[in-house]
Parts: sequence; structure tokens; C-alpha cells
Amino acid sequence: MAGHPRLTNNREKRGGRIVLCCSLLALFLLTGWLLDRHYGLVAIFSQGLTDLKSTFSPVEPVRGVLYDRNLRQLAVNLPRVSVYLRGREIESIPATLLEIGPILDLDRAQLQEQLASGVLRLWVARGINEEQEAAITRLGLKGVYLQREEKRYYPGETQAAHLIGYAEDGIGLAGLEYHHDRLLADQKLRQQQADEPLSPALDLVLTVDLKVQAVLEELLYDIAGLAGVQRVASYIIEEQSGELIAGGQLPNFNPNSFAQYRQEILDNMFFLPILLPDRFRLFIRDAAALQAQVLKHRPMAVWPISPDEEDLGSQLRLWDWLGLGEIPETDFHVTNPSGAIMSSAQRRASSAKQSFGLVPEITTPLGLLNALALLHGDGRKVRTFAIKKILDAQTGKEILLDGQDTQAGQPLEGASLVLPELAQLYHSQVERGASRTRYFHDSHTVIEPQGAYDRRLLQDLLHGIIPAGAHDLHLLVMVERWPDGVERGDREFSRELLPLLERRAERLSVLQQISKSVADYVEPGVVEGGNYQEDVAAGAPAALSAAAGVGQEPIQGVMPDLTGLSLRKSLRLLHGLHLDITFSGTGWVVGQRPPPGAQVQSGDSCHLLLEKRERLELEKVSKRPVE
Repeated sequence: MAGHPRLTNNREKRGGRIVLCCSLLALFLLTGWLLDRHYGLVAIFSQGLTDLKSTFSPVEPVRGVLYDRNLRQLAVNLPRVSVYLRGREIESIPATLLEIGPILDLDRAQLQEQLASGVLRLWVARGINEEQEAAITRLGLKGVYLQREEKRYYPGETQAAHLIGYAEDGIGLAGLEYHHDRLLADQKLRQQQADEPLSPALDLVLTVDLKVQAVLEELLYDIAGLAGVQRVASYIIEEQSGELIAGGQLPNFNPNSFAQYRQEILDNMFFLPILLPDRFRLFIRDAAALQAQVLKHRPMAVWPISPDEEDLGSQLRLWDWLGLGEIPETDFHVTNPSGAIMSSAQRRASSAKQSFGLVPEITTPLGLLNALALLHGDGRKVRTFAIKKILDAQTGKEILLDGQDTQAGQPLEGASLVLPELAQLYHSQVERGASRTRYFHDSHTVIEPQGAYDRRLLQDLLHGIIPAGAHDLHLLVMVERWPDGVERGDREFSRELLPLLERRAERLSVLQQISKSVADYVEPGVVEGGNYQEDVAAGAPAALSAAAGVGQEPIQGVMPDLTGLSLRKSLRLLHGLHLDITFSGTGWVVGQRPPPGAQVQSGDSCHLLLEKRERLELEKVSKRPVE
């Protein structure tokens, strides 16, 4: 049978084309590999694609600066510069390492061994300073490259860390930084919908006041120094608005190196469910009974009120209206999914000696603080918040925010009539300090699981109302301490705690009134420039590390001449002296105590006398003593 020569020839041609194509592909790959080894074409091509993508892609919103309410920077972006070597491009490895080794403090022997192994890219230093960057640039060595990227930096380090949170690789992971990402996403949506292009820069102005924050953190460190204290936390909010003015806890952490800390330290204590001490539960029980009596037009009973069975429903209604059964929704904490049941692993060390009716026993510290502030307000439910406004850094456009809870629904029926009576009930049970601050305090012993065993803890809760004109402050302090042998009672610990609060209550009141009343222009603060520096501290951070200035010798200085200056400028000049400052009047400084040139130290009292004048000429100001 005859063969088919044409079919055989077609197969041979097809096989030859496949061999030729494979040979050309192998030659192409070999040529590309050789070129990449010598010239780094892959990296150049990848960078080109990245640049092309960034050119034609929409501009993404960038993480902006976080300011306190006086425009002092809390979080900024700094360039982080790193150094890497491309071994194939280095002309002489020993000579190159000899040049850059002293600048970067490198182990030249180890690096030479790594480069000799044929590694294509070797990172040798991350987070170098400006001087090191300039020195490397001047050398101009082949195969030595600098890479620049943005790194989130927190100039205050541990200051307000649990409020601010932290970010990594441009992603907010906790606190306000987490909420910042949601605002960035909203900004991107507006960019897509707006007819006019918007700036991608998005700065946030917070309600937090760094001066109040500094006073609060001093208080926390003093409390932490008391016997047996393990953890302490405190928050301050404004009564009417729900603005968060300050907050912190110990042990603290540094968000610049948050990965070094245990999750227990990173967790915010004010959002962890706890068991309420008896006095706080009794107050809710009596408040519910009083609420029911007023709504039913009954005569008010003499306190303490004994609720009857008819008032059990009112206890649950009041609890729900105050929001004590929910983890508060805020912009500085990631809350649990809605509908989650609040529970706590704690249990009471002893059974209650009196009836609390149907008043629940589990809530969060922040929820309790919100509830007590609500009872002293006008009946509107507000959400505690920390972001006051959004700033477009390029256009200067402002978007004001507030904490009004539009999802809260209508106030409880008759709340406008009952609230004054509830406030009166509260005031009948508080202790008034010399600063006119009112304190409500209680403590109890709880048992908490700790691994394979249980531990006993004494928990203290102290609520304080600090008068500040029309903007009163509500403060809640939570303390966890070890029982020490014979347990000290509530009264004994409060005798140690209250003086620490009294020492700072007036300063907090003054700072709050100044911030609300001073109207002259506030300029944004600027953190000193420079490259981001890596934290090279080794080992686990200390549990209760002292803040800057706390526990050090008092700061001494000379009282400046403030005559003719505005209150804002005067406070700036006095800021570094850490004085207890009070003032009277409005306008410009016409008198001061201590006088100019006097020796002062931190903690001394200072009073400024202000007077309004249409035109103030310094040479005509009478330097009369302050009365």
C-alpha cells in the first residue's frame, strides 16, 4: 500500500516549526535574564508600569494629619528612607561596603558573605536619618539604592494612644486611625460623584485637647502609684455635646511600635463589659422608681426610694433608654456587630445584700459615663465622638461633624419633666470637693478567669462632674487593683483617690473654659521635619512606663512679661512652665501674678487679669498688681 508523502512532509514541517519556536523562546528568555542581571530591566519595567498606572488612575485620598482641637499635630506622615544593594551592579563589593559601612554602622563581613552568595537584592538599612541619606547620595555608588515611602508617625508617642490608635502600610488598624479609613472611602465616593474634582488630602480636627490630656495623664500616673494598682483608665467628655476631651489608660503603649505590645495592653478598657458596683446599680434602681412616680403624678418619696413590683418594668426601660445595655458606638473604637449580646467573664466575689430589682449588672465604663452625662443634660441622646471636623488641606473647605445620635429616636416619655428630679437624686448621694466638683464613687471585689486559675480584683469606679461654665465636664475613673491582705475598704481608697482628683479639677475646668471662650486665631502646629526613625529599642516595653515630665524634678523658670498680649499668646508662653493658670476678664493682659521676672516652678499658681480695649498701647498699660 502506497504511503502519503504530503502528510509526512507536513508533520516534519510542523515539528521543525515547534523546535524553532522553542529555540527562539529559550533565546529570548536567556537574553532577558542576562539583561536583567546586568541592568535590572524587570525592576525598571515594573516601575514604569506603576508610574503609568498612577498617571491614568484616579487620585486616591491620602491619610491626612490628625490635629487636636487647638490644631496641635497628633499623627502625621513622614518619609521613611531605606537602603538596598543590587549585587550584580556593584563594581567592587569590598570597596562599596567600606564606603557605606561607617555611615550605616553595618557588619561588613556578614554583608560581604551575603552578597557573595549571589543574592540579587539585599536590604541593609531601614529608616535612616537625613544625614545618612545625604551621605549615601553624595557617594553615588553603583548598585546602592535608596527607597522612599511614607510612614505614619505619632509625635506624642504614648499620649492619647488608645484614642488615636495606629496605622500600618496606609491602613488604619485601631482607634481614630481605623475610622479615618471610612472617611477616606467616603471622600473617594464624593470625588466620583462631584462635578468638580476634590482634593485627595483629608485632615481631621479632633475634640481632644492635648493640654487637658496632659493633666489627665498626670492623674493616671499618680493613681498608678497607689498600692496594689494594676490598671487604671479615665475619660473626660463634655456634657451637652458628647465631645471627648481626653482619655487614656495605663499600662499604655506607643503607636509608633504597637506590634511590640500584648493585645491586653492594646485593648481599650472603657469598652470591655464589667460588673457594676452596688451603689451605681442602686442609683439606677432608685432613678427608675422616681421616674415612675413622676410620670404617674405621685408625690416624690423621701430618698432612698424603695421600688415596688410595679416599677420593675421602668427599671428596664430606663436602662435601655440610657443605652447601658449596648457597647457605645463611637468614632474612636471598633464596636462589635449590632445585636451582639453583652457578656462578661467576671463574677461577683460575694452575693448582694439587697435587692436591685430587674436592674442589669453588666455594662461598659464608657456606656456608664454617657448615661450619667445624659441624666444631667436636656434629654437629647448624644453619641460620644472625637472627630470635630474634616479639613480639605488644599481648598480649606471644612465639613463639621457632631455627635448627635439621629438613630436614638424620641426621648423617654416625660423625660423633660423627670431629668431635674433624677439630677437631684444623684446630687443627694455625691460628695462635693473644694473645687465644687461632685464625686460618686464605689468599689467591689470581682473574680476573673486568668488561664487555668481565677484571680480576685478590686474594681473602683469614680464619676466626677467638673463645673466649667456652660460646658461642664464628666469624668470617669476606673481602677483595678490587687487585694492586699486585709482589703482596704471603699472609704479608705477614696481618701487616697479624691485628693489626686481635687488637685487637678480646677486646672481642667480652666482649660475647658479657655478653649471654649478664647476666640483669637489658632495656627496649626507643625512637627519638626525629618525622616522617620525606626524604633530600635529591644525587649518588651515596661508595663507602667513614666510619661515625659512625670516623676521628674519640677521645671523651674522665669515668669515672662505678658502685658499687652492676648490670652492665647500668653498661654503659649507659659505652656512649658506647667503652672496652674487662672484668669479673669476678657481681652488683653493688663496684670499678672507672679510679676514679670519672678522665679517660678511647675505647679505654682498664676493669675492673669484681662481687660478689653479698642486699642491697647503697650506703653500706656498700667502694670497694676492683680487683686
